[in-house]
Amino acid sequence: MLKGQIACFFSGGWTEVGNGAMERFLEKINANYKYVKCFPKTIKTRNRNIVLNPSCSGITGSALITKVKDYLVKNKNLFKPYKAILIEDDLDGRFDKISFSQATADMQKLKNDLRTCVGVPNIPIIILYASPEIESWFIADWNNGFEYFINSFRRFQNIDSSVRGKFNHDFRDAVNKNLLNNNTINIEDYAYATGAYKKLSVDLQNLVNKLSISFTSVFKKDIAISYSKKEDGKEMLRNIIPIEVKSNLLV
Repeated sequence: MLKGQIACFFSGGWTEVGNGAMERFLEKINANYKYVKCFPKTIKTRNRNIVLNPSCSGITGSALITKVKDYLVKNKNLFKPYKAILIEDDLDGRFDKISFSQATADMQKLKNDLRTCVGVPNIPIIILYASPEIESWFIADWNNGFEYFINSFRRFQNIDSSVRGKFNHDFRDAVNKNLLNNNTINIEDYAYATGAYKKLSVDLQNLVNKLSISFTSVFKKDIAISYSKKEDGKEMLRNIIPIEVKSNLLV
């Protein structure tokens, strides 16, 4: 029997919102609660998929917090049934330039502000960050993330399984060598690991595309493996296992 409901606010990303992917992930962490998405808005497509409303695309960071505060103020009367408020967002290195004590103080102020907005002084506030982006979770739980993506997605089934297996091996090796500098970079620190900001999702997409071109050249046929946050991320998020993510990240 469920213990109650948690009000959820997610970043405006296609991965987090598609087909209830983030709710599914949260249920694997604690199945005793129902996770009710309050933001962002979604729409239903012709093939009955639930996707992000384009008007909410890209809302993250301070813009997301503003949306949360506005929602809480306008809907105070709806929050009596909720046991907690949860906010999920990409961290994107936003605390890298400040001290731990300052980050802690900022987080506490944010929680106090949110409680004031909703008018419930003691309601628990849960902040869940993917650092630097949610793709770090797909790398951490590789078997259920990117390996699942390469070996199980329907649009790749015309590619011989041995080729997909080698692609998975070479892609993981390229991530470790090219992005994580032979595993000397902690994936959660990737955004500013070399000083200048780098976007993990973009670098992963470029790496997949580069490897796909290389495989096409070697095997003399089109190896059309590509990664799209909009199309592929939600399926990996639904499939990964939180305990595997946690065990392979510094948390």
